[in-house]
Amino acid sequence: MPFTPYHFGPGLLLKGAAPRHVSFLSYCTTQVAIDLESWHYLTGGEPHVHRILHTFVFGALAGLAIAGLVWLCGAGVHHLLGRHVSGMSIGTPLPVFRSELSLRGVVLGGLLGGVTHALLDGVMHGDVQPLRPFSLANPLYGLIGWKLLHSACLVAGAVGALALVSSRRSWRAVS
Repeated sequence: MPFTPYHFGPGLLLKGAAPRHVSFLSYCTTQVAIDLESWHYLTGGEPHVHRILHTFVFGALAGLAIAGLVWLCGAGVHHLLGRHVSGMSIGTPLPVFRSELSLRGVVLGGLLGGVTHALLDGVMHGDVQPLRPFSLANPLYGLIGWKLLHSACLVAGAVGALALVSSRRSWRAVS
């Protein structure tokens, strides 16, 4: 894997490109959840650490499952806090944050997180089989070097952050 936080850069770029539609929280949670699979096999001394969740199909399915959990947790916290904060609204009128826990936002963030994880790790690791169950091949491996991959992830994050900060529509309150 490119060290998991590098995966956040493309997610920030996606959030910057569609701030009202993508949940960065769901995207990042999916990245971490998928890398728990690698951590499990790595700590067990296994040589093949990128398995089923590091594929486009199962990564996307994992992203949907994570999206559901993020949405349910967000709804539960909103309900609990809304009930105990003496009538004060805890929702946000800012579109950039509203998508973080919206159903559409978490689903899109989770799906994109699952697919980009397989893409990024596929470029970096020979044991990734991103096309599984249809093929065991990895046509992505070595397309670019790891230094360029990590740099591209960092640049993507910087561009996404700039896009978010400069997008006035995302920060304007919705009536």
